[in-house]
Amino acid sequence: MKKFLILSIVTGVLIWNIVEIFRFDVQIFENTFVLKDVQNVFIPSKIRGAVLRSSKDFILKADGILLKKAKPGETVVLSFEGGGIFKKKKDYVIQILPSEEDTDGDGYPDSLELNKTDSERFRNWFVWIAISAFRNDPPIWPQSERDCSGFIRYCAKEALKKHTEDWFVLSRYEGPVWEDVEKYNYPNIPLVGTKIFRITKGPYKSVDEFSNFAVARILVECSMDYITKDVSQALPGDIAVFYHPEDIEMPYHLMIYVGNMNMSSDEGWFAYHTGPLNGNDGELRFVRYSELIHYDPSWAPIKMNPYFLGFYRFKFLN
Repeated sequence: MKKFLILSIVTGVLIWNIVEIFRFDVQIFENTFVLKDVQNVFIPSKIRGAVLRSSKDFILKADGILLKKAKPGETVVLSFEGGGIFKKKKDYVIQILPSEEDTDGDGYPDSLELNKTDSERFRNWFVWIAISAFRNDPPIWPQSERDCSGFIRYCAKEALKKHTEDWFVLSRYEGPVWEDVEKYNYPNIPLVGTKIFRITKGPYKSVDEFSNFAVARILVECSMDYITKDVSQALPGDIAVFYHPEDIEMPYHLMIYVGNMNMSSDEGWFAYHTGPLNGNDGELRFVRYSELIHYDPSWAPIKMNPYFLGFYRFKFLN
């Protein structure tokens, strides 16, 4: 009797495992998607006798899988595992490709342009990284890129990063902590990788039009749009652009408009690197708008100053 009971149990377990193997049926009918923005993606599929695991949040539906907040340029692995002792397994790779469509023809594909919320996140980090750099020299800012355009590039790249504990240590950042940009993070930017700055004018044609380096003039002409010459219409994170043709080596000069940070009722502050100055490497400065307009008329960010080209804004911002 005891032997018969043991045999029955073993037979039952064996049959159950065989059934589980034959029940396992996973079919993914579409594994490649093209996105412009962060959005939910529905993957048509047939799933039977399997448990799904993924690093991405999802909702399992009768006729497929809903991936939540998929991002352009993202790769998602779906891992399926059957029941029983043998646990049949199957993995699928879902490719979320970034769209190369450039709807507004500004040179930045739609998949690189940030929405209003992400633009605000970028602005907050961009401005405060600039302020923090003035307070604490950031070791991760290369000495070879310490001029006005290098300061813009540094702040932009760091603003787009994920701000981890290691980042805070390496950057010596001191300031408020904001939510990170959600759509993508440097250095893993859709299509272009680390090359966030355009070096060619006109609508987008290929990734060869991007670089991780651009001098002041190229930054302004290819990566930014003119906004205004009126400081009251400028937003924190906009770039004040000056052009002094008599300075043959560095005629263009850029400053970050910081704004008043809700600390005063005036026009606020500007942060910038002087570039080479009097035979030395120059320095970072943090000055009030009122100081700029009284210091030297040619550096005043006002409408009547012919050397002031205006406030410009990164094209990838909303």
